[in-house]
Amino acid sequence: MFSMDEEARIRAMLVALGPGGTRELAERALGFMDAHGPGAGQDYAWMGGLAEVAALLDRSRPAVSNWMGKDSKIVCPEPLARLLATPVWDLRHWREWGRAHPDLVGPGFDPFAEG
Repeated sequence: MFSMDEEARIRAMLVALGPGGTRELAERALGFMDAHGPGAGQDYAWMGGLAEVAALLDRSRPAVSNWMGKDSKIVCPEPLARLLATPVWDLRHWREWGRAHPDLVGPGFDPFAEG
């Protein structure tokens, strides 16, 4: 699914470090976080927001969002967390959901894909 490339991680860290941040400092900070931070050694590719769910199910973001509306009768997986930008789900739950709801997913949905 979605994975931030190394260059994007460095740019994001430079922004977080502020005006005094250097590329070397950003690289060192990221290395430390990768080795010792929360989730060190973990793979989070199974997590995603609304855009990743829509891509997985081969549907539009508005369609997926409508399924979760208060008037919808469609029961969707519960998010792991609700961020300001998007809820975050375990995409494996959405893949199982897609297998159980073949009439709602798009033609590009692969029910047999790993993950």
